[in-house]
Amino acid sequence: MKSNVYYKEEQNYPFWIVISIGIVLLLSAFFLLDPAESLRKEVIISAVILSLTVLLFLLISLRLKVDEAGINIRFRPFINKEKRISWDELESVRLRRSSPMLEFGGWGYRRRFNKRAYTLYGSWGLELEYKNGKKLFIGVQKHEHLHLFLEERIYPKYPQLKVIK
Repeated sequence: MKSNVYYKEEQNYPFWIVISIGIVLLLSAFFLLDPAESLRKEVIISAVILSLTVLLFLLISLRLKVDEAGINIRFRPFINKEKRISWDELESVRLRRSSPMLEFGGWGYRRRFNKRAYTLYGSWGLELEYKNGKKLFIGVQKHEHLHLFLEERIYPKYPQLKVIK
């Protein structure tokens, strides 16, 4: 079932977060390495680790597409191939606030018990509960738009989904 009507969202870490992480790592390296005693090799290794970490954060992206057939997710570099979830696989779908630090141990690609989470920043997300009891939380930034799309397009066509508000 293909549809031209869909909700789409693409997220990347905000540039200021990436720069902040780089500065914190740089300051950590500066305080941990004594310039008078450190070897040239240690400085090079620290610079490479810092550069790779900042590059990783720049490459991380979360793409979500919701349409009348299901949900597509891609969370680079962790999930490179788009993952498709059909509405028939799900017991319930709800949009809710979360505290990623308390609930999942932070942002990013997270697993805790029978829950998984794909979040970059913020506190809103789409929680999917599969028929087998497993849960997936996908972070969203435009929750008002997604709420409207779910209410108007998805819930009326899939009455078997428990709508938890």
